[in-house]
Amino acid sequence: LRLRLERVGTTGARQLVLSQTTPAKRHRAAVKIQKRMRGILTRKRFQPLVRHRCFLSKEMTKIQSMARVWLARRKVARKKQQKLHVAATKVQRTWRGYKDRQYVTALRIDKARYDRLMRSAIVIQSGVRMALARREHDRRKLIRWAGGASTIQRQVRIFLQRKELHELALKDQPVQAMFTLNTNGMHRTVMPWTWRVFVAPWAGEEAPGEETGFVDIFNKVGVNNWQTIAVVNCQKMVRGFLSRIRTQRLKTIALCSVRSMVDGCLEEVTRRKAAAIKIQSIARGFLVRRKNLIYEKRNAAWEANVDNIVAVQAFFQALL
Repeated sequence: LRLRLERVGTTGARQLVLSQTTPAKRHRAAVKIQKRMRGILTRKRFQPLVRHRCFLSKEMTKIQSMARVWLARRKVARKKQQKLHVAATKVQRTWRGYKDRQYVTALRIDKARYDRLMRSAIVIQSGVRMALARREHDRRKLIRWAGGASTIQRQVRIFLQRKELHELALKDQPVQAMFTLNTNGMHRTVMPWTWRVFVAPWAGEEAPGEETGFVDIFNKVGVNNWQTIAVVNCQKMVRGFLSRIRTQRLKTIALCSVRSMVDGCLEEVTRRKAAAIKIQSIARGFLVRRKNLIYEKRNAAWEANVDNIVAVQAFFQALL
């Protein structure tokens, strides 16, 4: 580089500027010429390679497009096949669901028929038991009435025999009994009435009494001993009251014991019944799961309708 005066601008004023020397300019020109020549030689040397690369790129683009078309067709065919499989699966699922629903509906109908049969049997059994119970009730009622009639007849016979025996006993040894009411107002509250029995040899139609030699054998419980009878009655009432209290207490204790025993028995029976029901349900469930009746029925239904299923699948495949 060097400094020199040059005209600069539109005014043409001379100014001091920094400029290159001639050798430097020549060197830069030579470098530029060499660069151009190297570019020309390099392009001349690599031009066939670039053209070959372009040719390969065009051919590879065609091959790649054909490959992409083949892969796309293959993907479409695979999707079509998958669609067919999905359609066949849907058809099979629909057919199996239809058959299973028919089977379950048949089972429900059979169960409803069985329940109705059981209810009818229970109604018939209850009616028969009711008729048998009424017949047994009528039979027992007839027996009770017959027994009552027999009892009345027996008591009547006994009364007649006793009357006859009394008449015979009076002929052998006269006895006179009297039922008298107590007219004394003070004694009447204790002894409203009394029995008087006179026993003595008696002949003729004379009225009984003390002047004829009759003796009152109930004189100890007669009107003359009303104080003793009153004391006996008071003692009897007190003893009865105490006995009733003791009996009520014993009844209460016995009732509590019996209730506790009955409640314990009922609880034990309820617990055993619940345990038995649970054991039965578990056993029935185990037996049913072991048999697997639904799976067997479904397989049997599929085997029986395999021709129809194949025909339906072929029909849908033809449509798809």
